[in-house]
Amino acid sequence: MDEDVVQLAGIPGFNVQRRVSLRSGWLGLFAGESLGSATEREIDALNLNGYRVAFIVNDKWSFFRHVLNLLVTVGTLGFISQRPGLLIIGEAKE
Repeated sequence: MDEDVVQLAGIPGFNVQRRVSLRSGWLGLFAGESLGSATEREIDALNLNGYRVAFIVNDKWSFFRHVLNLLVTVGTLGFISQRPGLLIIGEAKE
């Protein structure tokens, strides 16, 4: 069964997933990063690798990830923080 999976992994047409990571907190404020610019950066990288965008969906965080983000933000006095971003699903260009 594992041999079938290895053989299928080499076939073009499989989807890839990219997570749009956004700098927020004080670092994101001074860098001037927005969700739009982060999304464009990931789409450009996806296109360079030979994929096109199939879907863009919101990233949904669990309750525990929100709590962890709150602790990190408070612990670093707001210098490091994360925001839920987007998930980009790409499919191979034919």
